[in-house]
Amino acid sequence: MIFETMLSFLLSCGDRTAYAYEGSRLTYRTMLSGAATCFARICETGSRDPVVLYGHKEPYMKQAMLACLFAAVPYVPIDRAAPQKRVQAILRQIHPQLVIGDLPDAPCPVFLPGHAPDGDISSLTFRGRKPQDVCYILFTSGSTGVPKGVCVSYANLDTCVRWVRSLPQTTPACVLGQACFSFDLSVADLYLSLLCGAEHAVLTREEMRSFPLLFRRLADCGADTAVWTPSFAQLLLSDRSFSRSLLPQLRTILFCGEALRPATVRRLAERFPETQIINCYGPTECTFAVTAARITAAHTALERLPVGTAKPGVQIDVTDAQGNALEPGKTGEIRIAGDSVALGYLPPANNSAFLQTPSGRAYRTGDCGYFRDGLLYVTGRQDRQIKLSGYRVEPAEIENALLTLPQVHAAAVLPRTAPDGTVLALQAFVCAAPEDRTSDRLRQALNALLPSYMIPRIRFVDRIPLTENGKLDTKALWETPAV
Repeated sequence: MIFETMLSFLLSCGDRTAYAYEGSRLTYRTMLSGAATCFARICETGSRDPVVLYGHKEPYMKQAMLACLFAAVPYVPIDRAAPQKRVQAILRQIHPQLVIGDLPDAPCPVFLPGHAPDGDISSLTFRGRKPQDVCYILFTSGSTGVPKGVCVSYANLDTCVRWVRSLPQTTPACVLGQACFSFDLSVADLYLSLLCGAEHAVLTREEMRSFPLLFRRLADCGADTAVWTPSFAQLLLSDRSFSRSLLPQLRTILFCGEALRPATVRRLAERFPETQIINCYGPTECTFAVTAARITAAHTALERLPVGTAKPGVQIDVTDAQGNALEPGKTGEIRIAGDSVALGYLPPANNSAFLQTPSGRAYRTGDCGYFRDGLLYVTGRQDRQIKLSGYRVEPAEIENALLTLPQVHAAAVLPRTAPDGTVLALQAFVCAAPEDRTSDRLRQALNALLPSYMIPRIRFVDRIPLTENGKLDTKALWETPAV
């Protein structure tokens, strides 16, 4: 596996910048020294039980991940912003041997790397592991309210990072990461930077909540490669200063986590005409992503963008309700099989979405899509489709229509429901310049694009709120005041 050869490569990087956080920079030598400190503490326990990494994007989080890779113990990143009720639910499921970070009321020993001396890099060795051993556990939201732990193996991660490394057309020198480490989008920027010996620049929570801080950080980072959610890109595009002059070296943007809209790409292309845009798709249960497409100007004329073709070792089918593969052009549930499919969920989660197929271990995603000309297109979630006045409606279609209008900078559409769950109306939240905040004019423009039953109510807002993972925050959106 690729990790067995990674240590000697990282040692050769020496004084090259490895990690940039809050104005400070760590060299590869310093990063490995910190990893050795954590490695020694993990080895003291003599256990192979999971290690919790608790924090935000402090350098010790990445150092501890490396330490866990060397020590062959699963790591479980938990962001400091997670509610304590969720944190406790995670701890009850994993029974950790150790917490690295300042987690209060931890049920096991806590280690604070900053209070320990620098470690001996020569002590770092790869302890024995099997390809199907658990490498890390990421927790996603469960439909029952209990977070579900996705167990990703070393083999899963190995095949994923080899493929991710092949996506940029050039070798990155500085990879800009948006996501917190508890969100699987971070797998791409974290391991891409390691495999290339690149600088890993990360955006903090405080920077992402303040345009002045954010844009100052973007101007200083020197990134040539970025890993973002589409919602984060839309947020950046809402400010006219987000352009090539701010990030003059940006050559590649890798998108995943949400649907990328043609309108978003068109606006990016206007400001970053020479930057390649890669649209990826894949759930946490399939190790970050399993498809990729290089988006061109021709694609932006389509109703929706392709997410591309499957990575090597993966078979993707679009299936009917009985699990039978559908022919190209027919819409159904996306099913992923092959070497990227995770080991499954930790108990007590239901593992019925994982199954065995002739193509190997598979995962039923709950996403809808179809194939056209050999490319996969994702139409939305099965659980996001709604019924309004007898019509089946996909809110994403309305969002797409809104984003084609030149006066709309960003938009999100949610259903208004009765206590019994009946959908009463559609509510659109729209960011636009003050002179364009006219509901009647906007609804009139939508009438040329959508049937009347899909025309939503309009609320103009200053900003579309995002979660810690950079995705749409629906709860906060309802609470956002109109402007």
